[in-house]
Amino acid sequence: MHWIEKRIYEQQERDERRALIARESPKIFDALWTHILDDIRLANQTAYIGIMQLGTEGNSSTREMTIYRPAARERKEVHIKLNSDGFGITVSGIVDRTLRLRICKDGSVCLQDAYGQKIEFREASQEILDPLLFPDLQKAEFPSEIKQ
Repeated sequence: MHWIEKRIYEQQERDERRALIARESPKIFDALWTHILDDIRLANQTAYIGIMQLGTEGNSSTREMTIYRPAARERKEVHIKLNSDGFGITVSGIVDRTLRLRICKDGSVCLQDAYGQKIEFREASQEILDPLLFPDLQKAEFPSEIKQ
């Protein structure tokens, strides 16, 4: 195969991968949001977190969460956005993360962390919500308190 033919083939494969990611990205975004909402429901059912008022809102490509602790008069927000190119999900506010959408080894579209490792929806939800719900546990008082 001539190198030009090889490069044309590579370009076509790249275009197919990008089209698959763009087609699947809204589904991935919705699936992540569903996991987040499930975790929020559980958080609202617990006695410890139940003192907080947690609201969610948004549209097909942007979602927002607000936590309000009436006793502390404290308000914290997280914004979750499907990037316009469809190749990532940006989390901003009290949490700053970018989750990438890529083709995984099995050929499906999946979430990846900043290091290119596949990340499950459950793990992504925890990364997003943990600093919001448990800010005091983000920094251990002593190094030996950090759980692996």
